[in-house]
Amino acid sequence: MRRCLFLCLMALSQFGYSQHIIGVGADVNERVNLAQREVLDTSRFQCVYQHLVYEPERDAMRDYYEILLVGSSYSKYEDYAAYQLDSLMKTIPTEEMTFNDYFSLSMRYKSEPESLIRDFKSNNMTFYGRVYVDNYIYEEPVPAISWKLEDGTEEVCGYLCHKATATFRGRVWTAWYSDIPINNGPWKFGNLPGLILKLEDAKGEHRFKAVGFKQDTVEFGYQKRDYMKTKRKQYNAALAKYKAEAWKLVENTELHPTNLDGTPVKIPHRKLFYNPIELE
Repeated sequence: MRRCLFLCLMALSQFGYSQHIIGVGADVNERVNLAQREVLDTSRFQCVYQHLVYEPERDAMRDYYEILLVGSSYSKYEDYAAYQLDSLMKTIPTEEMTFNDYFSLSMRYKSEPESLIRDFKSNNMTFYGRVYVDNYIYEEPVPAISWKLEDGTEEVCGYLCHKATATFRGRVWTAWYSDIPINNGPWKFGNLPGLILKLEDAKGEHRFKAVGFKQDTVEFGYQKRDYMKTKRKQYNAALAKYKAEAWKLVENTELHPTNLDGTPVKIPHRKLFYNPIELE
């Protein structure tokens, strides 16, 4: 049982499946304790982005799909699989759902745990993230990125877009913004005359591109849980350390998995895929 729970915890922490779970019992057949949702707004506009991430150390590329939901008072940016899972969870009865039920359901999605909510009135941004199984939150002002408007146009997702460049937290970025009158974009980016539909850094390690729009009216917010409050740089440092040394969190602890004969399972000492957007 302990090994089964360990494997479930590792999967949940690596792919973000536990975004709805408050706590995990010792028995995977116990009823799962799901976090309540705090609704902040209803989206009036949604844009789906493909996000390509290149990691030079592995010489490997991964692609993710993410979604921007824009309401009248707030916007939210999150992993598209997390959005899909959350939408599904709203439609099914969860009163008797076990941890194993939720884990099986969540295996249909490989969601990432990070999300961002912007408050248009205060011009502040709240970041929700996870390091292993610990949930974190930090706030910061919406970045006032100093863009340089450049000559050049490109069509993205059917919209004529204009070029702009800027340096932001250690990377040089090129953005292509549309005439859609929304001051927003992928992740923390914005502060341009229109919605950013394409964005990439000079090294080609992060590339965002709009791939579609949705017209659904969807309530959005966040999961109510015991978040540990932190600062941006502290969170980024903790996440980088975890990605580089994930095995240290379980090796030689009570969560270290064992073979049937009781001997410890050898845990590979390898880094997890990671290349942060922010370098400083």
